[in-house]
Amino acid sequence: MKAILLAAGYGRRLSPITNNTPKCLLPVGGVAMLDHWMIKLSELGVTEFLINTHYLADQVKNHILKSRFRTRVSITYERQLFGTAGTLNINRDFLEGDDGFLVHVDNYCDDPLNGMIEAHANRPKNKEVTVLVFESKTPQECGIFELDEYGEILRFYEKVPKPPGNLANGAVFLLSETFVKSAILGDTHDFSREVISSNLKKLNLYKVNGFFADIGTPVQYRAVCKHVEGVEGYGFKSYGEKSSPENG
Repeated sequence: MKAILLAAGYGRRLSPITNNTPKCLLPVGGVAMLDHWMIKLSELGVTEFLINTHYLADQVKNHILKSRFRTRVSITYERQLFGTAGTLNINRDFLEGDDGFLVHVDNYCDDPLNGMIEAHANRPKNKEVTVLVFESKTPQECGIFELDEYGEILRFYEKVPKPPGNLANGAVFLLSETFVKSAILGDTHDFSREVISSNLKKLNLYKVNGFFADIGTPVQYRAVCKHVEGVEGYGFKSYGEKSSPENG
């Protein structure tokens, strides 16, 4: 299994924290967010990673060169940002032959996600993408799924003032090989806003266990760091190590 890790963005909402450090390398409990995801996904059986870069790309490249994952990582530099859907579209061949992850690395997740793998393996036949969802305290800032009484998705609302619920898109997707091959991406830019919203019947939802949060603003970043400082092993106790940005 492979994974595309989306790490190219500017992180403007985090300014000035991201003025000299790309968002994907911000440390949480002494561990860069990019490393958090490579460790977690490796435990799930991911053997190869593709990381897209743009903002402060040299820092990301140098970080990977020092990582224990360096032989398993391909880096693709985007001279201009293609967007999350565009990055998937131009790198479909990387995921060819198996199901694969598409992950926004600016989300912190305590859940080891074994349950997500299981949910994807046991999904109904008509479902092609398993989406991580969580209950948000600020649903107006998230993409929100509205479900019917049977748990089927009715609608998807992307950052609207008064969404009908708080079940939020976590921007962690497990894509079936069929979806990667057949999805009509064309000139789409945003995977959640354009692709997810137009493929609701193909989605299988996995509700995350434990703490899950975006580090997208200074307030959210501080909240995640505060949470992790109180978690034994910086949130990596299931891996038996405290990883640093240098060693992955």
